[in-house]
Amino acid sequence: MPELDILHGFQYLTLKLKKKWGKHHCDSMRARLALFPRVFATGTKQKDYVTCSVDARSVFDYHEDLEPVDASYEPNRFDAAKRAASPTPAHDCPGSNKDPKKAAQMRSFVVPQELVVDGARNLEGSQQTMAVFAALVGEEQTLLWKHIWSNNHGPDWIDEKTTAEATLDVWRAGVLETLKDMVTASAAKVSLLDALCSRQDVFNGYGQHTSHELLHVLGLWPGMPALELCADEEMFNRFKMCLHTYAAQYTSNTYRRRCLSLPNRQSPLEYNYKSDDNYHKLYLRVFRKSLVRMTREEYNRFARLGLFNSDHVIGEPYQVNENDLIDVAYKDVPVYQYLQSHKSKEPIYTAIVARPPSHWKYSSGDVQKMIAPDARNAGFATTIGPASFHMYKNNQHHWDAKAKPGRKAKARRGVHRVPLP
Repeated sequence: MPELDILHGFQYLTLKLKKKWGKHHCDSMRARLALFPRVFATGTKQKDYVTCSVDARSVFDYHEDLEPVDASYEPNRFDAAKRAASPTPAHDCPGSNKDPKKAAQMRSFVVPQELVVDGARNLEGSQQTMAVFAALVGEEQTLLWKHIWSNNHGPDWIDEKTTAEATLDVWRAGVLETLKDMVTASAAKVSLLDALCSRQDVFNGYGQHTSHELLHVLGLWPGMPALELCADEEMFNRFKMCLHTYAAQYTSNTYRRRCLSLPNRQSPLEYNYKSDDNYHKLYLRVFRKSLVRMTREEYNRFARLGLFNSDHVIGEPYQVNENDLIDVAYKDVPVYQYLQSHKSKEPIYTAIVARPPSHWKYSSGDVQKMIAPDARNAGFATTIGPASFHMYKNNQHHWDAKAKPGRKAKARRGVHRVPLP
């Protein structure tokens, strides 16, 4: 699911469009939310996959026969006229799933040729497609917005800080209760990373990427038990404060200028090179990165805790060697990927090389450690960030393509001066 950086970016761009609409049309923008269940995932035999649940049938009046329609169905001519006015969801096709049966169920929309970027990479002659799960369709007003959000998502860490902190305190109290109840001892082993990603009622918007970055800022091992964080008053207070300050950067003017600007192009599907480059350089630090640039203050804080010493056990007393500290402005530090293959498919990413205590996650001898593969080397594959979505990557120019020549040099007119003898 999208994490808080993408969600708040979408909110910002939508409100920006709303403001621009009023400026150009001298009227407020009204829109309805349209859902397209035909592209939703269907799950597997082992696990159901629920993408959308209807909380108020009386409001939605949803019926399973609504989408997709039978091929022989002839629509009302007025509905057909509406459909023609919105070209992107007008024609669907089987999705990209390798199973033909599933591809027929999880469909994609054909991108109209006028939206394909001229000179974009050749996709082996195939037509461009995109999965549109939902869209804001103009001209009509909707009262359904509040009904589409799941009840298991808690307060927002940017806009609802006070309520989010209160929810966090309740969660902490529950975690500390496991100290008194040995029956729930397994809950005490839940790692910080797992808690951040799974408890959306507490850590709304945090996922794999943002959780890794948050823990790096705090200098914490991702496999540290959440119980030990909650039991340490000073550490927990830093954690609580950072949950808001880390998330708030994604609503700053600096972030919006660097990563949410729109290319000055005809097609809305144009790949934004500036946004993608800035995001990977400045906001993707340890998650799927091979190097992280650490400031002098940040690096020395890690060094004083022994986090760069492979012989040190995290949490034990440590006497730093002053020669291990830096006085330059920054230093590039390797990022390592740790994979516990027989237990989890999800690796962790961290610049910490000190050994975690034996009861922490990713501390056993079967953990594979390697320099993390860098997302910047993914080529045309989607990675992370507001510009790295399938429909944008499809319109990325191939690196072998030759661009059109730029503006011609200005002709200089004037008196030709002959040098004196």
